[in-house]
Amino acid sequence: MRRYFQNVCAALAILSAPLGAWGEAETKTKLTAEVIAALEAGDVHAEVWRDSSRVDDAMDVFSAVDIAATPEVIWAVMTDCERSQEIVKKMVSCKVTETGEGWDIRAQKVRSGMFTTKSVFRSDYEFPRAIRISKAGGDMEVQEGVWRLEPLSSGKTRVSYRAASCPKFPVPAGMLKRAMAKDVPEILRRLRAEAEADVAN
Repeated sequence: MRRYFQNVCAALAILSAPLGAWGEAETKTKLTAEVIAALEAGDVHAEVWRDSSRVDDAMDVFSAVDIAATPEVIWAVMTDCERSQEIVKKMVSCKVTETGEGWDIRAQKVRSGMFTTKSVFRSDYEFPRAIRISKAGGDMEVQEGVWRLEPLSSGKTRVSYRAASCPKFPVPAGMLKRAMAKDVPEILRRLRAEAEADVAN
């Protein structure tokens, strides 16, 4: 059962990040000189916490990674449903169900063992710098956020996101936090690997 919740959280992490700063986010999302040095050395940064200002059960996350690719290359990986299945290993399917000017709605299914969960969300695109996410159905109680792609003078791109998410079914806060802290960095590493492989090829 615990493994199931970990895989659910992995899927949520790759899909979501916040529309604005909430509660304690201002301090949690500032990159210190120490964190920036770690990112430049190839580490992945992740902060997971339960914001005391929230009135729901959502867990908050902020994460960042430096990728040796342009925002355009990374964007192509992030918005490709088939590629997302390489980033989230337990993802069963990803389908664009509706499109409009600068937005789409996607449905994704994630399976672990005998369980399958469905996430339906809207993505609003600001090519190639930001992707804003909001819940549009499925098994999520809260799913909102924003990805940001910042080109660096080194030629790399700093990808960051700020997310809030939780499923409709009850999950102990401690379990949710541990799962996200474990899975979020791995997802960013896979995103980096996919984008940098495209550059190499």
